[in-house]
Amino acid sequence: KLLELETNKGTDAYRVSALLNQYRAHLHSTRKSAVPGIFEIMARGFAAEYGDKQVCDLQPHMLETWLEKQDRWNSTSKAHAGSLILGAVSWARRKGFIKTDPLAGRLDLPEPVLRGREARMPDELMDLLIEEAHANKMRSREWGDFLWLLRETGARPGELRNAEAHNYSRGKLVFRWNTQIGYVHKTARKTQRDRVIYLTPAAQKHVEELVKRHGTGPLFRTPRGAKWTLTSVCNKWQWLLKRPRVIEYCTSHGIAMNTMKVYNFRHSFITNW
Repeated sequence: KLLELETNKGTDAYRVSALLNQYRAHLHSTRKSAVPGIFEIMARGFAAEYGDKQVCDLQPHMLETWLEKQDRWNSTSKAHAGSLILGAVSWARRKGFIKTDPLAGRLDLPEPVLRGREARMPDELMDLLIEEAHANKMRSREWGDFLWLLRETGARPGELRNAEAHNYSRGKLVFRWNTQIGYVHKTARKTQRDRVIYLTPAAQKHVEELVKRHGTGPLFRTPRGAKWTLTSVCNKWQWLLKRPRVIEYCTSHGIAMNTMKVYNFRHSFITNW
């Protein structure tokens, strides 16, 4: 089977699965980050569907159609997967595994979700979101406090959702990269460094009060005392975006509602900093 995979190497009759496997091996030998694993996950489905084809038979619509069918991915993930596969084919042409690149310049990838500076929210809008989050019928402050802390620290929402009392240390929230208990932060494997979130004096006071109240379990909780989950945060966020004052502000300032994400608090913090 391995010999069969190498059939037609150096020609456009080279198999798609063989090409992807060559690129996979290349990434594993040259990259120490998470890229090889990400490529394997994202390219596996494409290889299963089109791996038996010859490279010369690849058409742009094949990759576009396959990306459209990935209903568990958002537009950013689809764009990333498409870029990885395009990169594999382009690399194979440069290395001589194939003669021509049948996809170069012919593909329309999905538009990724806005990131970084483009996703920055003005201070006025962040003030409004936090104020509206606090203005609820139950008069509970947990949701508004959650957003306020995202703004104060630039933390990822998932980090606050999973923070516990043992993560607090002298004005900081610290997630050990090699921890054996609790949350393992996003870049732990890649960087092998602790994730440290520095707290402002106001945020430190708030967190210390929660540490006293919640010695075990999640530090930041819903009004009902439960852990914030991805679903509960998304539900609260959608509720917040339907508030009349939020809609009015976004409409009058030309802000598309579909660009409003909880993660924008982090982008705004980093951009301002």
